[in-house]
Amino acid sequence: MDENLEHRVRRLQFICRKPVNSLLAGGYLSVFKGRGIEFEEVREYQPGDDVRNIDWNVTARTGHPYIKNYIEERELTLFLIMDVSASFIAGPAGEAKREAAATLASLLAYSAVQNNDRVGLIQFSSAVEQYIPPAKGNAHVQFLMEEMLACKPVQSDTDIAAALEFLERTTRKRCIVFLFSDFQTPGYRDAVQFVSRHHDLVTVSVCDEHENELPDVGLVALMDNETGRVRTVDTRGATVRKRFSGLAEERLKHLAREFEDLDIDHLGVYTHEDYVHDLVVFFEMRKQRGGHVAMG
Repeated sequence: MDENLEHRVRRLQFICRKPVNSLLAGGYLSVFKGRGIEFEEVREYQPGDDVRNIDWNVTARTGHPYIKNYIEERELTLFLIMDVSASFIAGPAGEAKREAAATLASLLAYSAVQNNDRVGLIQFSSAVEQYIPPAKGNAHVQFLMEEMLACKPVQSDTDIAAALEFLERTTRKRCIVFLFSDFQTPGYRDAVQFVSRHHDLVTVSVCDEHENELPDVGLVALMDNETGRVRTVDTRGATVRKRFSGLAEERLKHLAREFEDLDIDHLGVYTHEDYVHDLVVFFEMRKQRGGHVAMG
């Protein structure tokens, strides 16, 4: 690991330590439940036990009330699906978005391993760039951190559906899935809806404030990071700058409405805001509502 990457990973570990220990791990446990309950033992009835769990066969044989004791079948798998296309990670705004996404993903990963769950990673552009199978432990989370921060994609375009289809082919068991992207490409609606039927899916849109603002710098050539198309825009007009900001803001609102209509949990974050706090609030809202949450 080069020195710069090592420094970034250590910084990320430091950022994650307090929220996970004090806020997130318990929230993760209460929000994401196990697959069901598993029989553990039969024991004597104690005052306060649920009478519905009385084992009548054992009770009849012994002449004393006994109950069936159950434990939650806890172990789950968390999949982090990370956009590494040009629109998401290119340029200063892209680096800020990657950092925010990696921070939130690392917080989730640490919360998962503290609850003995496994964590896997899929990084994608227009194809799957990297797949790391689910595993447990803090050393595994550190490895995921390094890969999220260091990934150099081969492709520049985005295909969210391809990443979700890969997930479906890779795992058959129900998983917790966090999908990180800026969702600046069409064609993902059917795929996210399909995945949400099989898995506990949460979409996380990450935005940098500079993407919503057009500075007054005269004539500028704006290039689409993915297609390479260039368009010249005169930024001196206040109307042009206001329209640009308005369109960007409306796109984010439309994104939140779209996931709400699909009944898919959604968290929208900005790189210049306290997105760690936003994740904590998201957990709390989901715990209180016991289901669908849309923030952003």
